[in-house]
Amino acid sequence: HSGSVSGNDYVGGLAGDAPDSTLKKCISHIDIAVESDVESVGGLLGCVSWAEEAVDISYCASVGDITTVYDTPYAAGLIGSITGCEDDVTISYCYYKGTLESEADFVGGIIGYTENTLIMTQVYTFATICDDLSALPDGVEATTIAGGEYVGDIFGLYGADCEFNGVYCI
Repeated sequence: HSGSVSGNDYVGGLAGDAPDSTLKKCISHIDIAVESDVESVGGLLGCVSWAEEAVDISYCASVGDITTVYDTPYAAGLIGSITGCEDDVTISYCYYKGTLESEADFVGGIIGYTENTLIMTQVYTFATICDDLSALPDGVEATTIAGGEYVGDIFGLYGADCEFNGVYCI
């Protein structure tokens, strides 16, 4: 289903924050347009923060366009940021598809920023990161446009021990 969402600190298509959570078979099919200062934006979750237990996100998807026009630090297709968690965060069999347009400092097709131990298995993004549309070959359309400091097809930046098994940008 589609619709719109807004918030103050953490904005996500499903939830703003999801500490100590297990999410299975969740789909966010929504366009997100953030028109004010927020901390973190994600197509599925704005953030996962300060979890005391392991977090498991599996068989989830985010489909839709995400636009941030203000000074938002973190933006991503799936989860804007992952911070302060005491145990592992596991993401498996998830994907993001849509247009992500942001001037955030940390922009990623899947995750904008993480400082936590992260295990990712079979995670996909159907996106192209590009901040110069004139550089695209004829006939190719950008699905992700970003002008941030740390921009990546999968992550904006990760600074912790991460384990990847089948993580793709298609």
